[in-house]
Amino acid sequence: MRPRFGFPLQLALFAIGWCVGLEILVRLLLTSPSNIIPDTQLGSFYAPNSSALIETPDAGPREVSFNELGLNDGPIQPKGDRARILVLGDSYVEALQLPRRQNFLGVMAHDEPNFQFVNGGRVGLDPTSEFVMLDRLAPILKPEGVILVINFGDQSDLLNDRLSVTRCGSPASICDYRRPPVADAGPRAWWFRRLYGRSALLTYLARRFHVSALERIEAIRQWARHGQGISIARDAYTRADFQPLLSLIFQRIKSRYPLLVVAVPDTEFGTGGHTNTQPSATFLSQVQAAARASGVGYLNAGPALADAYARDGQPPRGFSYATVGYGHLNAAGHAALAHALEPDLGMFRTPATQ
Repeated sequence: MRPRFGFPLQLALFAIGWCVGLEILVRLLLTSPSNIIPDTQLGSFYAPNSSALIETPDAGPREVSFNELGLNDGPIQPKGDRARILVLGDSYVEALQLPRRQNFLGVMAHDEPNFQFVNGGRVGLDPTSEFVMLDRLAPILKPEGVILVINFGDQSDLLNDRLSVTRCGSPASICDYRRPPVADAGPRAWWFRRLYGRSALLTYLARRFHVSALERIEAIRQWARHGQGISIARDAYTRADFQPLLSLIFQRIKSRYPLLVVAVPDTEFGTGGHTNTQPSATFLSQVQAAARASGVGYLNAGPALADAYARDGQPPRGFSYATVGYGHLNAAGHAALAHALEPDLGMFRTPATQ
């Protein structure tokens, strides 16, 4: 007579074997377990001195290492006589799609050896969370200046943040803001994130099928049960607040460090070297007005990207896997941005770099 639990046990062992086999294949061919650690202010950050297998657009899966601060950068070196510049932004700055030597920080480091550039970019950040990143990194790095890269998508990102703002004097003026704590999503959401850190298979499935929706469900459950998790501000941030909010952030950074703001428009690349930045006209005017009102440096990256396209005939955005001219800056775009930035680095020079 067969054991009572023979078939269920065999089925369980078979399923476990399949999962183990898939885990090995995913680790070898697709990705690594998530190296993301939950964070109450930024949502998450990369584990220090970790690495991850990233699906790069033109080179297939590539291992990316993160330094002692969890940044997509090499180990932090002593400054010596060099001026250290902290560069903040989202995925446009982080640039996981390219080897570090090919992103605009790597190009500038090669061209301007008297400066040390630190990549403080992180996917999903916006100007308010980038200010949080500055608070985290500045006491450690003690930079001589800050470059803040803002792109067209930051407008929508700020709306999705559920910010509450404090107005002073007039509806068009903002003197403070508040970001809702990420921890309000609840303990189950954190449990999911920790689970991804153990399994490459679960990490891949989460990225492919957007399992992060489970975290949003948990946030709604917490709100329904405790009145927490989703805060509707009495004076909520709106799209019209984009320019005054930027002015406030620029002023706060300027009070501590010299600041150069870089605006990357949503440029359309047509045939024959023709470009169109009209869809980003309002965005550019808002960022420029905020920079002028705050008395900080400003650079519109649009002309540099247009000149690169007219000169080389290769759109500086997009990779071979995507529609050409859309998406993140490619190697040509990063080079164009670097060369446009280099003349403005004089605002950060110290006596040793003159």
